Amino acid sequence: GLETAPRKGFLAPDFTLTALDGSLVRLSDLRGEPLLINFWASWCSPCVRELPELVRFQADNPQVQVLGIGKRRGRRLTSRFVRRSCVA
Repeated sequence: GLETAPRKGFLAPDFTLTALDGSLVRLSDLRGEPLLINFWASWCSPCVRELPELVRFQADNPQVQVLGIGKRRGRRLTSRFVRRSCVA
């Protein structure tokens, strides 16, 4: 197996996040699948503008998992923000 290290050519260190639906998402569970990780914040205008594009990208590319990691605000506030930002 490959070593984990935060540098090119190595696996990313494993982490676990809580999804908006309350389920747990582990990076290691997604290994071997195409994955796009996006870091965003509600105060970041470019981040807000790109959210609908990421939703469309995933709809057009269902084989790619899109994992959005936002600044911690609480699940309810984040869910509301994502819904409002992704309305086409």
